[in-house]
Amino acid sequence: MDKISGYKINEQIKVTNRKIIYRGYRESDLTPVIFKTLRADYPDLKEISCLKHEYEILKNLNLKGIINTCGLERYKNSFALILEDFGGESIHDFLLVKNIQIL
Repeated sequence: MDKISGYKINEQIKVTNRKIIYRGYRESDLTPVIFKTLRADYPDLKEISCLKHEYEILKNLNLKGIINTCGLERYKNSFALILEDFGGESIHDFLLVKNIQIL
């Protein structure tokens, strides 16, 4: 992952068909964060719009149990959605560890 100004990337968490998710922190105050980026080197407008839309929805929610956004930063030919990292794991991974089948 290329550098995003003001942030440090520690590890790649997950790769899907369209996104790559990383874990790191904000350098100014060492706040743990998650980075959600688009996988394509040149994502189409629809993919970029979806990421921006996710940011717009989340930034206006202030509800317990809903992840907070830390920003939307330029990244390569797109953006990186930066989210708080509360140390959780994906539901998919949790269910796999518990040996529960996903339909």
